Amino acid sequence: MGITRIGWYEARGQIKRACAENPEVSYLQAHLDWKDGKCQIWKYDELVFVTRIDNEVDGLCFVICLMAGINLLPGGYELEKDLQELAAAYNCRKIKIIGRKGWERLLTPLGYKLQSIEMVKYVKQNRYSNHNQ
Repeated sequence: MGITRIGWYEARGQIKRACAENPEVSYLQAHLDWKDGKCQIWKYDELVFVTRIDNEVDGLCFVICLMAGINLLPGGYELEKDLQELAAAYNCRKIKIIGRKGWERLLTPLGYKLQSIEMVKYVKQNRYSNHNQ
């Protein structure tokens, strides 16, 4: 398997760049989750990804919640094979990748299907609002 587990300090630069591109992912929260053992960090060639194991209705799910780096496509099929093995090692029934819409075109050729869409709208904050009302 070409995937190796790594620590925070080896991955922090790539994680920080990925978080800067996606306002939905907090660099600080990713660090706290790793520190508390809630997620794992992996390296595959020039890619770094953060995972967690979720207990869903139909069993355990291997969730890739952050990916950073370059060259996903050239090694995509090999990475997919290794991800399947890694998910099986954690007794997961499926792999879920959470990310921006652009990942769909990259992952569809690897057998992933769009399962749901999440839409977000930020609330305008009134700097004079009183939260204690």
